[in-house]
Amino acid sequence: MITIAELAFREVLSKKIFYIVLVLTVLFLVVYGIALHFTVTDISKWADPVGSRLTGSVMYSQLLSLALYFSTFIVALMTVFSAVGSVSGEIESGTIQAVITRPLKRWEYISGKLAGSALMMSVYAAALYLAVIGITRYITGYRPSDILPGMVLFLIIPLLLLALSLCGSSLMSTMANGITVFMLYIIGMVGGMVEQIGIGINNGALVNIGILSSLVMPTDAIYRKMVFGLLTGPDNPINTLTFNPFSSSSPPSDLMIIYTIIYVVAVILAAVVIFNRRDI
Repeated sequence: MITIAELAFREVLSKKIFYIVLVLTVLFLVVYGIALHFTVTDISKWADPVGSRLTGSVMYSQLLSLALYFSTFIVALMTVFSAVGSVSGEIESGTIQAVITRPLKRWEYISGKLAGSALMMSVYAAALYLAVIGITRYITGYRPSDILPGMVLFLIIPLLLLALSLCGSSLMSTMANGITVFMLYIIGMVGGMVEQIGIGINNGALVNIGILSSLVMPTDAIYRKMVFGLLTGPDNPINTLTFNPFSSSSPPSDLMIIYTIIYVVAVILAAVVIFNRRDI
């Protein structure tokens, strides 16, 4: 299993899409830093220091939530593109025959693929998360709350998408799997937006649609939980993002975290069962 994990780790590094996304990630961080710089410069021109601090707190928190929202999207792209063909690609090319014929159980093969890819995606996601937080703190001085718990929640998102990609790769072709996983991610994003709108206008039907979409794909719910913890708390006692579609005025409960963990475990077990029954 360790050998498979190592191969999976190297496989991600060998893909051109990995380096393309890395370059785009750096570009994203540069643009975000420039936006923060000009925001600070503009706010510093205010004569009223109290008003400038309040406006700065609102603007910096909104920009941070926007950056984190698109960071989850970037991480999702990296995860799906890197893992979508992890099993199906080897089946289609026939290279899996050389691996499975060895004294290696199929569950060990799936576990190795998951471990290697999860390590790579976790390192990438943690680096991006800390970069966004660090750039915000360095340029603006704005300090989010609960940074480490927020990072743990942020890392759940690529692990969830990785588990889904691996499960789909054990069942479908590479292209079909990529479309399916990415569409599920989009459903979660749109559902989260719909739920926030429903909360804002007190529409129960929209809220229920958002909750249902979170049960199907809980990535957006985890994001809302993370960003609420970052932008509210002792250092940010006022929720300045009530009307910000990239934040959450009513975050999911802790039960959603438990549900997501069970969701991930169930998807991994499903991947093992499907791959065990697949004729290769």
